[in-house]
Amino acid sequence: ALSFNPDATRVAAIVDGTPTGIGDRKQFLDLRQLFPSLSFEVFDSSSETFEQMGKRVAELGNESILIYLSMFEDSTGAAMTIDEAVRFLVASAKVPVYRVSIGGVGQGLIGGVMVSYSDQGKTAAGMAMRILAGAPPAMVKPLLESPNRVMLDEKVLKRFGIPLSKVPDNSIVLNHETNFLERNKNILVGTGIIIAFLLALVSVVAVDNLKLRKIEKQLQKSERRFREMALRDALTGLCNRTGLQEWVEDRMEGFIHGTGAFIYLDLDNFKDINDAFGHNTGDEVLRIVGSRFKQLELRNRCVSRIGGDEFVIAMWDESIEARTAELMGRIKERLRSPCSINGRTFFLNASYGVAYYPQHGTNYTELLQNVDAAMYQAKTTGKNRHIVFSQDIRQRLHEQITIQEDLRAAIENREFELHYQPQVSLESGKTIGYEALIRWNHPKKGLLAPDAFIKIAEDSGMIADIGEIVLESACEFLRFLLGERGSRVKVSVNVSVIQLRQADFVPKVLDIYRKYDLPAGTLMLELTESALMFDFATSAAQLEILRSAGIPICLDDFGTGYSSLNYIRELPIDILKIDRSFIVDVSDSDGSRNLSEDIIRIAHKLNMTVIAEGIETEEQRDRLKELDCDIIQGYLTGRPLPAGKLRERESD
Repeated sequence: ALSFNPDATRVAAIVDGTPTGIGDRKQFLDLRQLFPSLSFEVFDSSSETFEQMGKRVAELGNESILIYLSMFEDSTGAAMTIDEAVRFLVASAKVPVYRVSIGGVGQGLIGGVMVSYSDQGKTAAGMAMRILAGAPPAMVKPLLESPNRVMLDEKVLKRFGIPLSKVPDNSIVLNHETNFLERNKNILVGTGIIIAFLLALVSVVAVDNLKLRKIEKQLQKSERRFREMALRDALTGLCNRTGLQEWVEDRMEGFIHGTGAFIYLDLDNFKDINDAFGHNTGDEVLRIVGSRFKQLELRNRCVSRIGGDEFVIAMWDESIEARTAELMGRIKERLRSPCSINGRTFFLNASYGVAYYPQHGTNYTELLQNVDAAMYQAKTTGKNRHIVFSQDIRQRLHEQITIQEDLRAAIENREFELHYQPQVSLESGKTIGYEALIRWNHPKKGLLAPDAFIKIAEDSGMIADIGEIVLESACEFLRFLLGERGSRVKVSVNVSVIQLRQADFVPKVLDIYRKYDLPAGTLMLELTESALMFDFATSAAQLEILRSAGIPICLDDFGTGYSSLNYIRELPIDILKIDRSFIVDVSDSDGSRNLSEDIIRIAHKLNMTVIAEGIETEEQRDRLKELDCDIIQGYLTGRPLPAGKLRERESD
């Protein structure tokens, strides 16, 4: 696009609120660092009407580049097919419209670098056929060059005054003006081939009709086999995305007044299996799941794997909602059974979305988008559950997208601040440290607590950048406290499981720790049980490095996760923080008191310091002191305060 319009200063991308659109938006905005001189702008059809979108597109001038990524529906729920969207954008825009996947070129789009699904499929099939024919896999050369090709429309090039001399070599040019022989070359060659074939066929018929019938049967058999391959997933034998679409559209045409349902499921934490045990193990898990689901196939039911660890079960029935609930139970029952592979046992759960035809969509594309959105909502609100689609889900998804965009700006503009809650020694009654608690100073919504954004930050991966900002800020404040007090005070910082998974997590922590020249034992890291259990061996090794560098490790919210002291003995833990749910009744409930006493006693035997959080009354404090707890934290010791106020207090 820049080679055609080198004076461009602005790039606009058309996206929508579907999960595909969300991914397109992120990849598009990630390109900003490669083109710092260009202004990047997203036109989101899910936040405005198609009419408003058309007006915005029409306002783009020659300084702009317009890219169509996805635009299936607008803010009112009105939907468009790809062909309809192409015609709409071409009619509205005064500049060329680019695209990166096949579909729409030749209908008014200028084109672009196209994802060549067909070429890639043919190449992959050729490699597979060589192996099936007996060739050793090592002898089959891998494809190292991208098969994607530039595809452009000459009519559109001429319309915008772009000469063919600017078109890259080896490009595919549609609507290219040629002479008669060039225009009809393929037809003439094809005609010649057909004539030759017919002559040969006549000869074959004349020689032996029996051979002809044999050839015809072989061709029919091959055609059936290749058609079956085109509609089936090679790994599981279930229908693939194309097979599912064909099955659904056949039912829509044949049963005009019928009802249908989509169940879309995505295996929870499947990436962890691939990361920890390799893709061969992950593929075997998918084969087992596929074979279990295949038993659910009936005449009015289609079971498909549409990609990765995502499965869709479509069904057509009169009493659809009751049958869907029954089917959902059978799916969960099959998934609940453990998978045993190479001596390892895997327990699987999934997040489910449900959508009904025609209530939630009158065509395949709309139904798949809506059931995908319902599944995504189930995934982001706790996993291992199912959610039926509603328009509220679209709204919540849009709100999550807005928070994600705001978070990116917040990271860039440093809109986060830390509040510090004191931790008091029960032995001396003095403040011996603080826990750093993040707040987001949102430019429109004001000060936000972590519950409003941390989950979205973790799901989007932005928690790693946010965590680095928090650690840097906390270490800077700790350095100030050490200088003011002249004695050791501690600051603890919370760490997300996403940060712990980062390959550079330990080096980054140590760099910041050493940058502020902090004494050993003054910076503490707090992690939850679930974070440590993600990959036990790796977690233990990483924490041991930090611990040996002088950074104590605190296990946060003990009692809400695995709560296993056997695990804790194997981990390099220095401090155990008892969750507030055990503390609420510690002064009146024998059960809570006895359990807290047992935890404190065992932790001390393991040479761990014990912190009790959520302390709000003097009775709780006194009872914990009797139980020999070391440190308390809560509203009784002080509410979290901004760093600025604590600086003033410490200076005074």
